[in-house]
Amino acid sequence: MYAKHKKGFTLIEVMVSIAIMIVILSIALFNHREFGNTIKLTNLAYDVALSVRQAQVYGISVRQTGTGSDPFEVPYGVYFFVNDTDIDYVFFADEDGTTNIGGEVKTGDGEYHRNSPPTALACQTDTTELCEGFTLPTGFIIKSIMGYSTEGNNSGLEFHITFRRPEPNARLEDGTLNRDYYRIDIELESPEGLTKTVSVHENGNITVN
Repeated sequence: MYAKHKKGFTLIEVMVSIAIMIVILSIALFNHREFGNTIKLTNLAYDVALSVRQAQVYGISVRQTGTGSDPFEVPYGVYFFVNDTDIDYVFFADEDGTTNIGGEVKTGDGEYHRNSPPTALACQTDTTELCEGFTLPTGFIIKSIMGYSTEGNNSGLEFHITFRRPEPNARLEDGTLNRDYYRIDIELESPEGLTKTVSVHENGNITVN
C-alpha cells in the first residue's frame, strides 16, 4: 500500500497569491492615507477659521495688549502669506501705525509688520506685533489667497485681516494695492491635491467650503 500524498500549492500559485495581497493592501493603505489627509485638511481649515475668529473676539472685546497709553484699543488680526519658509500665518496685535477714524487717530494701521521678531511671544508686550505663528502640517500648503473687490480681484501673496472694536466687521488689506476688499479666500491644499477654502467676509462672517 502506498501512502497518498496531499497536493499543495505550487511556487507560482504562492507568488500570484502574494502579489494579489500586495496589490489589495497597497490600495487599502493609499485609500486610508487619502481619507486621513482629507480629515486632516478639514480640521486644518477649521483651525484657520478659528484663528480668524479668535482675532475677531479679541478685537471687539477688551483684550489688553500691554501697558501703553490705551492698551485696550488695539485691533487684532491674522496675516496670511504663501511661499514662506518659516511660518504660514500669524496671529497678531496691530500695535504699529495709526488709522484716522472719523477725525480721530486710532492705534493700528490694519497690517502686520513682518520685521517684528518671529520668535517673540507678544500680545502682552510693546516690543512686537506677533502673538503666535502657525506652520501647516508637512505636505499641506496655502495654495492661493484671493481678494475680491469692486475695484478688481487680486490673487496676492499676502493679506492682512484685522478687527477693531466695537464693530465685528473685518478690515481686509493686501498691503500693496490698498483696495477695499469685501471677501478674502484662503485656499488650503493637501498632499493629494484636495482643497478647502476659508472665506473671510467684510461683514465678519467666516465660512469653510
